[in-house]
Amino acid sequence: MIDLNFNYSRQDCVRAWRRHFREKLNLPLDLAAVILLTALGLFQWHADGLGVVVLVLLGLSTALALIVALALFVIPQLAYQRNDKLKQAYHLQFSEDAICFKTRSVDSRLEWGLYSRLLIDCHSYLLYYGKDEFSIVPKRIFTDANARQSFERLLERKLKTIIRR
Repeated sequence: MIDLNFNYSRQDCVRAWRRHFREKLNLPLDLAAVILLTALGLFQWHADGLGVVVLVLLGLSTALALIVALALFVIPQLAYQRNDKLKQAYHLQFSEDAICFKTRSVDSRLEWGLYSRLLIDCHSYLLYYGKDEFSIVPKRIFTDANARQSFERLLERKLKTIIRR
C-alpha cells in the first residue's frame, strides 16, 4: 500500500493542465498553420491590397494562435483558481485492490478500472478517468526514489496504457 499526503501547489496544477493540452493539441502543426496562414495573408495583402481573403487568412491565423495561447496559459491558471477542491489537503492510498481518495469534502474508494490511462512527465502522474478528466499526483511528494519507483510499478501493473514524456 502506498500512502500519499499532500496539498497541490498552483504550479502542480498549471503544469499538469499544460501537459494535458500539449497532448491534446498538435503544437508543431498548429504553429505551422499559424505561420502559413499569416504568410499567405501577408502575401495576398502585398499582391492585391487589403481585401476579404486577407482578412479571413489573418483572422484564422489570429484565432488559431489565440486558441493555443488560451489552452497553454490562461485555462490552466483558471482551472486552478476556480476549483476549490484543489486547495484542500489530499490523502490518497493506492493498493492492489483500489484507490482510497480523501479530502475535506470527499471520501471515496475508486476501482482501478475507473482509470483508462496514465501520462507521466518530469513533474507529475496524470491518471485519466475520462476523455479530458484526470487526477494529478505530483512527483515532488515522494520522499525518495524507492517510493516513487514502487508507485510506478503499481501503476504499470494496474494500467494498460502508459505514456511517458
